[in-house]
Amino acid sequence: DHSIAGSIKDFVVFGNVSEEKFESELFMKKDGQLIHSVFAKQESYIGGIISHTVESQTFETRIELVKIDQKEKVITVKINGQEVPVKITSPEFKNGHFINPTYSATVDGKNIEFTMEGAQACYGFSSHLVFLILGAYLH
Repeated sequence: DHSIAGSIKDFVVFGNVSEEKFESELFMKKDGQLIHSVFAKQESYIGGIISHTVESQTFETRIELVKIDQKEKVITVKINGQEVPVKITSPEFKNGHFINPTYSATVDGKNIEFTMEGAQACYGFSSHLVFLILGAYLH
């Protein structure tokens, strides 16, 4: 199944990926709210927006896929207008899938890294993992 669940920082996260639709959904329980976002092909980009309001302040994180560089093993996304390259490393690449991949990026001088243990991911699933996990972490 193409799903993730766990906690990021101090909130609960669930993500589900539909490879057939090239779409993913993110659910986060944060600030006493259940936040739902969809990442998919939009009119002018692939990605989505995470948004929620606390009192009168709205928090919004927009993530767009910029490019996938298979030679360099980098997925570049744009997060709130800032291009962020995400490097993928893996002990093995087999049948078009990274085995136990680690994703690393630097955003505003902060290094962010996550690893999928006991798992495999193609470039499509990896793109959605970046949307889901980096999106939740940075929102």
